[in-house]
Amino acid sequence: MSLKKIFKSLFRNRKVEKLATKNQPCYDKDGNMIGWYSRSVAASLFAFCQNKDGELCVLASKRGSGSADFQGQWNCPCGYVDFNETTGEAAIRETFEETGVKFLLSQIKFFDFDDLPYANRQNITFHYMANICDKKCEDFTFSKKNNEKNEVDEIEWLPVSQISSRTWAFDHDKIIAKILRKIKRLHKK
Repeated sequence: MSLKKIFKSLFRNRKVEKLATKNQPCYDKDGNMIGWYSRSVAASLFAFCQNKDGELCVLASKRGSGSADFQGQWNCPCGYVDFNETTGEAAIRETFEETGVKFLLSQIKFFDFDDLPYANRQNITFHYMANICDKKCEDFTFSKKNNEKNEVDEIEWLPVSQISSRTWAFDHDKIIAKILRKIKRLHKK
């Protein structure tokens, strides 16, 4: 089966008009990028902490005008894995670049991954989580100085009770809900 036929079967509603060579984007008839010839690997970090009122919060940012996509939507820190780094190291680096919050590998835990060929430009994404118990949300100082230009608009510890009040990129709201369900199951045991 040719690559063009494979992509057509993956993107039933979005016909591939222009199939590029390796490591190049593929476009639909309107010129919109719908995926890559080679799949990319990304990492995300879902960090949880309590605020001074005892509410559980998640570290989140609003995507700025310099983001590649989903501008104005919220997400947890995430991005592509660089050469010579693990997915955990990438999650930590992206979190620091996007929020100024620094983690150690020993503070994060692998949670899950997505490798569905029809989701998020076919990225393979490794999800990590961190539960900060020794600090409160108010103890952190955010920084955007390591962002790509206008990549992040806002950063906050968002109470999990307010997740549904935001529009989320990359289904991060669903991933947060999945993590919270797992935490509740663990506490019941």
